[in-house]
Amino acid sequence: MVKFDSDTESAGFERRGALAALLGTAAVAASAGSAQAASHSNVRKVAPAASPVTATIASPALAGYAYRTVWYCDFLPLDPSSSARTFAGSGGMYAASVLEASIEIPAGATLRDAEWYVANSSGADATFYCAVWTPADGYIATFAPATVPSTGISPTATRVLTTSANWGPYPDGAKIILYAPTASNVLLNGVRLGFTGGGLEANIRTAPLKLYDSATTGGKYAAGETRTVTLAGVPAGTTAVILRVITTGSTAAGSVKVFPANQAEPDVGTGIIAVNAEGITEATIYVIANRQVKIRPSRAANVRLDLVGWYR
Repeated sequence: MVKFDSDTESAGFERRGALAALLGTAAVAASAGSAQAASHSNVRKVAPAASPVTATIASPALAGYAYRTVWYCDFLPLDPSSSARTFAGSGGMYAASVLEASIEIPAGATLRDAEWYVANSSGADATFYCAVWTPADGYIATFAPATVPSTGISPTATRVLTTSANWGPYPDGAKIILYAPTASNVLLNGVRLGFTGGGLEANIRTAPLKLYDSATTGGKYAAGETRTVTLAGVPAGTTAVILRVITTGSTAAGSVKVFPANQAEPDVGTGIIAVNAEGITEATIYVIANRQVKIRPSRAANVRLDLVGWYR
């Protein structure tokens, strides 16, 4: 804040002149700053990438996993006074010391994998680690080492699995720390962590999408008949779908079971079968990799499945 008073004016420095000088100084500083930053800018395009964006080296998302990702600017040097982060082109960032970042652990979740995106042109393997921090101590305990081979100046993906000895669950308030010993020829681009048992997010459609209807595909079910159906249209990596199960055309009351194709038939029904009327039930069904479910009505009926939403 610049203060203007009578002393300033009496010295011949009028308000307008002071403001102009201030703005001029700021402009020069901004110009100098932008010129200095230009050589290290990580901006390659002015226009945003066209949708859908498909460029990735990440492995496909797995059903049942909730993911959390950090990129290189989320990392900081352990001692910023002795080393700074340096952007080194398309490979990412490095510092003269260890870079560290933290990720919140979804409530009750276990850490099942870590995928590191690193450009290693050092000529030797580089090792990165996960660690766990708890409020009990100022130190962190590293685990799940990821050995990144030397492959060149472009980032590669290295995925490491945790084991039951250290995947958690962790105490409330704990965090996963990402420990990255980088160098000018070992550039960090980012990390993706996969959790199970927590952190999934619900996505609800604005209007349900019809996935399957026996009235137009395969015909009416006989009582006790079982069919395997693929839920085309469900996004890859989905953990569970929220389905509207609709039955019609039955002359007797009963129930219909909808369950993952690789699991045993459940003891209880998923939806209702009404007599000469629509039976409508909403249910959440686990999704396996090929997105197949089995359908088994206890009475002769048509069965329709509408997608209401999903969990990822």
